[in-house]
Amino acid sequence: MDTYRGAHAMSFFRAKNKSKDPVVAKTPEEEPAPKSGLLRNLSRKKTGDVKSSDSLIKRSSSAKSGSGPSRGLSRSGSKNLERTLTPDRVEKTNSEWKKTLKPQEYNVLRKKIMEKPYEGDFVYYQVPKNMEAIFFCKGCDTPVFTGRALRTTAEGWATFERSIPGTVEQSLEDFKNGSRLELLCKGCDGFLGIVNQFLEVNSAVLQVRELSKEEYKLILG
Repeated sequence: MDTYRGAHAMSFFRAKNKSKDPVVAKTPEEEPAPKSGLLRNLSRKKTGDVKSSDSLIKRSSSAKSGSGPSRGLSRSGSKNLERTLTPDRVEKTNSEWKKTLKPQEYNVLRKKIMEKPYEGDFVYYQVPKNMEAIFFCKGCDTPVFTGRALRTTAEGWATFERSIPGTVEQSLEDFKNGSRLELLCKGCDGFLGIVNQFLEVNSAVLQVRELSKEEYKLILG
C-alpha cells in the first residue's frame, strides 16, 4: 500500500510541476529576403508625378516602421552604406532580349561589349544640387548604383566607388589574351562594366532617377 501511495504522489507532483513550467516566448520568424519591386516602380515613375511620389514615400515609411509589408528593402549592417537589396530575377531567351533591348543595350548587356570611352551619357553626369540619384539596370529595373558613389572625375566610363549592396556581383572571366573582372547585374545577369581601380560602367545599360533627399532616405537609408 505504501508503495502504491508513493507512486501515486510522485505522479501527482510531476503533473503539478509540469503545469508550472515557464512559458518560453517564441522567437519571431526572420522576415524573408526583400525584393526590389518598390524600387522598380520608382524607376518607372514619371518626373513630376506627385501622387505616385507620395504613394512611394508612404509605402517606404510603412516598411521602415514595421507597420506594413516590407517590400524591396532591408537594412545594411553599416550606417555608411545603402540598404541591402535582393533583386527579383528576370530571365529571357536571347530572342526576347533582342526584342526588348535597343541594339547598343543588347550589345553591352548580353554580348558584353564595352562602350567606347568618353561616349556614354553618364561619363560627365553630375547629380543636381540638393537632389539624389539612383541608377537602374535597363535589363531588369534593378537599382544598381547611386549618385553618392559616382566619381566626378572622368575615367572614360561612368565610374562608381561601389554598387548598391546585394545588386551587383563580380566575376573573373577570360578576355582576349588575359582576363578581366566583370560587373554583372544580379537581377538579369546583364553585363554592366568592368573593375579596374574603380567600377567602370557602361552608360547604355543605365537609367537614372533623380530624387529628393527625403525619397532617397526612405528608400535606401
